Amino acid sequence: MSHLIYNWSSISERFTDGLLLSNGASRAVDEGFDYPSLREQARELKALTRDVEKVFDCLKTTDFELVLRVLWHAQNVNCALGVKEKLTQKAYQRIRNALIQAVRYVHAPYSEVVDKLRRGISFLSHFRTVVS
Repeated sequence: MSHLIYNWSSISERFTDGLLLSNGASRAVDEGFDYPSLREQARELKALTRDVEKVFDCLKTTDFELVLRVLWHAQNVNCALGVKEKLTQKAYQRIRNALIQAVRYVHAPYSEVVDKLRRGISFLSHFRTVVS
């Protein structure tokens, strides 16, 4: 199945219904929000234990959202199969907390990003619905 990908400049005037923001929106404000940087920051904060680092390594990713989603699915599968274990839930909680700590740490002061935020607000104001 192939999909046509349009250049933003060719559709931007007609595209006003809704917009879905992802981590890329945060990265547009500050590159410290990219996943490799967040993982490194979580390591420096000693928020990632060796057991949860193994999950990142196993999945060959630095993407916190992917790792959290996989662990969430694993918890649901374990529950459905009657597997009694707490390691998956603990890993999910540790990674979630590590991500929160890293984001808090790298979060730029408002004064440093105010111009980027104003441009972002101007851009977002053209959409009826914005979901993050």
